Amino acid sequence: MNVQLESDSQMLQGVEVVAYGTQKKVTITGAISSVKGEELTKTPVSSVSQVLAGTMTGISSIQMSGEPGSDAAQLYVRGKATFNGDTNPLIQIDGVTMDASAMNDLDPEEIESISVLKDASATAVFGVEGANGVILVTTKRGKEGKTKISGSFSGTLLTPTKLIEQANSYEYALFHNMRHTNDGTEPEFSDYVINQFKTGENPLLYPNMKWTDYMMKKSTLQTKTNVNISGGTDKVQFFISGGFYTQGGLFKSLGQSYDCGYDYKRFNYRANLDIKASKTTKITLNASGNVDNVSRPYSGGGSSSTMIKNMYYGTPFSSPGIIDGKYITTVANDYYSDDPAKNLPFTGVTALSGYYGNGFNQRGANAISLQLGLKQELDMITMGLSFRIKGAYNTTFSTTKSGQASVAVYTPLISREGDVVFRKSGEDTTPSYGISSGKSQLTGNTSVPFRLCCRNTSPSAGDFPGLSCGCFRSCKLCGRAPAVYRSVPRGRCAPSRGLSPPLPAARREYRALYFFCGRARASRS
Repeated sequence: MNVQLESDSQMLQGVEVVAYGTQKKVTITGAISSVKGEELTKTPVSSVSQVLAGTMTGISSIQMSGEPGSDAAQLYVRGKATFNGDTNPLIQIDGVTMDASAMNDLDPEEIESISVLKDASATAVFGVEGANGVILVTTKRGKEGKTKISGSFSGTLLTPTKLIEQANSYEYALFHNMRHTNDGTEPEFSDYVINQFKTGENPLLYPNMKWTDYMMKKSTLQTKTNVNISGGTDKVQFFISGGFYTQGGLFKSLGQSYDCGYDYKRFNYRANLDIKASKTTKITLNASGNVDNVSRPYSGGGSSSTMIKNMYYGTPFSSPGIIDGKYITTVANDYYSDDPAKNLPFTGVTALSGYYGNGFNQRGANAISLQLGLKQELDMITMGLSFRIKGAYNTTFSTTKSGQASVAVYTPLISREGDVVFRKSGEDTTPSYGISSGKSQLTGNTSVPFRLCCRNTSPSAGDFPGLSCGCFRSCKLCGRAPAVYRSVPRGRCAPSRGLSPPLPAARREYRALYFFCGRARASRS
């Protein structure tokens, strides 16, 4: 077998998003992985974090829940860095630091690319904030040319991947008696009860329920719709996008008067504008946000863990379910007072106790993000010098409405005449409403990067091999002549040892300005 490797020069000439700028792939020395937005849209998921693991190296994720609206994954860059402090990577969206929920709520159709900075050399400019890695999200922007309108729609059927197979009532009773026999104790289920489970002659008193089939749907629908418009002139470019995402739940409402099932809806919007105010001034404006609504059953604090546990902990003979609108549960040792062998020895957990009749929980959230940036070229001071500043305002408002209710429980009994009667416990109540509001937050980000060379590429270490000693050879990125750097005093190098003499005072002032303005990668000393 003969294997030959071919170089991909086109890939090396591509541009990679790095900290506070872009850089050619051929000049990158840090560990950086990236993925284009087109790759993210191939997988129909609700949050961006669910598709990052597997699409790029160095990213691992753990998804704790599949609940609609709460199924985002926890991301780790090159594993978990600490067991005591915060393990979340630093996330920036268009250069502004945001939390993980802001990234998860993005519409994948809005994303141009995502870059992950993994090692110390790639995350150095972020300091300790980048200790767990950095995720840089770049959204799409308009380009000069004709206006383009594009739309997309996808529909997906969601089904449970694997449900636990459980014993039915007959098997449960046999195994339970077998355990007692092996332990040298008396079996609890009589032959009469076991036969009732086997034949199913009286499903009201001796039910045989498979709770996963009774409470869950076979499938549910997920849809994603997006329409975006982009284009512009040499003065103004724009990108406008609107998307709508829906995801239904897998649990049935079981005929309740109010909707207590799972449901998630989200509307995303974004408008990115690039305005060239003058030949040397460029203004960027980003306005984005999302409005989402989440519905779930009321189970304590709105968590679904109790409901899932009860569904699997529930015994198949604890209840026959909902019959004629009545919530019926079985009872132990109370069917026949004159013939205890016909009674159930115990009933166990009722699967519907954490779900049916408890009420509902609905949350609505409105998140808005505004970003304003200014880039000013300062060629009048030094050729290639530019100044950039960006500010951001992010606010989130949420409202949670809880409806707590109760339901009457009916227990079947045998009367003296041999008829089935019901004993009622509790009353059916309408949901009592409670409303709580969320938070509002302000975040800001200001960066003043200083660029010396090609205006479409941020310089990196090694791009100016003569800068440290004043020899000023041509730039590797653009090949410009040394005249570009006349404002920097020249010195003499020591070619024999490759060392530089101490810098003059004026030169030291220039380097101080360079580092103050920011986050420079081109200086070598």
